[in-house]
Amino acid sequence: PFNTDEFKAAISNKGYTDLNPSEKLMYAQDQYLKFSRTGGHNTAIMLDLGKYLKAQSDIDVSFDFSMMVQGDGTVDAGPVQVGIQGDGTFANGTKLSDPFTSVQETGHFCWNEAKASIKGASSNTKLVFMMGRILKEDGTFNWGVGGAGRFFLDNILIVPAAKEVVFEDDFSWMEPFISSYNKTAAKAIGDTVGSDGKD
Repeated sequence: PFNTDEFKAAISNKGYTDLNPSEKLMYAQDQYLKFSRTGGHNTAIMLDLGKYLKAQSDIDVSFDFSMMVQGDGTVDAGPVQVGIQGDGTFANGTKLSDPFTSVQETGHFCWNEAKASIKGASSNTKLVFMMGRILKEDGTFNWGVGGAGRFFLDNILIVPAAKEVVFEDDFSWMEPFISSYNKTAAKAIGDTVGSDGKD
């Protein structure tokens, strides 16, 4: 985990919250993030749109994700989903997006693009990016759910119907933290997934 006070402050300033912080399951990669580890240790990240949306509007959300690949080549099971806390519903009429599944083949990393539309988002809207199996029917989280579900997240883009950018994050702001850390780290932070398919 990349858990310096400076990095935590930068994450918070962007509007993010680690929803299971005590286990320190959010990992820095080369300008993107990795979540969770095996053995029933999971987390999710919440994005508060309060500083990005001033008026209620319909928005489109897109992001890139990849699942972790195990030593024997097995791709971790998803799916990745987005939940809404506060105002808004997805086009499916609920506060949980349809599942996003990866097209990764055995032994391979690649980026998958996910897209969803939200009606009635506002400054009171928070989005939770997660491995969907952690969410229980009552809306609480089962952080200890079994089965590997590690995932990577990058290139979050949120635009209203008018297509003016509300929020965009390619995680390039992480670069100075990574460079500083790598100067003295025994094991440098690397690029696990790679750049194939990314702009």
